[in-house]
Amino acid sequence: MSSQGFTQINGGQHVYEFLRLSPSARATGAGGNYITVRDQDASLALMAPSLLNPSQHNHASFNHTFHVAGIQAGSLTYARHISSWKTNLLGGVQYVGYGNFDGRDNIGLQTSDFKAQDVSLVIGASRQYSERISYGLNLKAIFSSYESYSSFGLAADASVTYQDTARQTVVTLTFRNMGAQLSTFDGQRESLPFDVQLGFSKRLKYLPFRLSVIGHNLHRWDVSYDDPSLVTTSNLFGEPEESTESAALGIVDNFFRHIIVGGELYIGKRDLIQVRFAYDHMRRHEMSIKNARSLAGFSFGAGVNIKRFQLDYGRGTYHLGGATNHIGITTRFGL
Repeated sequence: MSSQGFTQINGGQHVYEFLRLSPSARATGAGGNYITVRDQDASLALMAPSLLNPSQHNHASFNHTFHVAGIQAGSLTYARHISSWKTNLLGGVQYVGYGNFDGRDNIGLQTSDFKAQDVSLVIGASRQYSERISYGLNLKAIFSSYESYSSFGLAADASVTYQDTARQTVVTLTFRNMGAQLSTFDGQRESLPFDVQLGFSKRLKYLPFRLSVIGHNLHRWDVSYDDPSLVTTSNLFGEPEESTESAALGIVDNFFRHIIVGGELYIGKRDLIQVRFAYDHMRRHEMSIKNARSLAGFSFGAGVNIKRFQLDYGRGTYHLGGATNHIGITTRFGL
């Protein structure tokens, strides 16, 4: 199967899919899964708790996403370092509001209006194992409510980060959304969107730029979607047939679907301004429309430090018909 045959997204296969959403504007601008930076941004620890560190002490971050179709999403985090415990702590919440809906019965008569929403409450902690290695754990209580249907679940994220400050290199391995749905919507239990991610970043020595490469869905090789209706080759009997060339292209395409490549450019003293961009091969191919150009799969963003505040903006293009706009603000309290 050639890469043109893979056109539909892999999402929607699990409960609590909102846990995959980017938790911050900075992460959105860097591709949505930014697990390769360990600095003062505590919101990144919602994806990899080992990114928590003492420099985030008393930092609070608020992020909000203007999603497609009027959907609103966001996160709020607060980090604190407990020196006597040699531990970094995190408290946070992620939320999604899908808006108001007109209730209708099975013959179309109007009933009462209702809302749909998802919420995840997060507590996390990290510690230093050695000078360069840290580890962390997030615990999440998940609540979903759609009209008269509701569900509750528990999940955890675990990660390990290697940081070489001399070479300005970061490597993070994270296991996201391990857990279970404890109460179901309609009696049918569903799995959570578990993901294994491995990220690497390197800040260049002679250029104020950080290159980041992140692998996701590493627990399964085939993340392509095979749409039989798009098969155009056939054998003498009229049956679908894969050529050796197209099969090889499919393997290469599937490999790169696991990869997000991005960068962060720093401008001015103390990294006053940051400019971000990223490319997600999976999103590009699954959300593009044949014969129609779009920026699907590309992400852009920028951040600026203003005294005690860090302001961020990120834009992630999902489809020709829409993109997400993400804003964030981070500050440090004088406690």
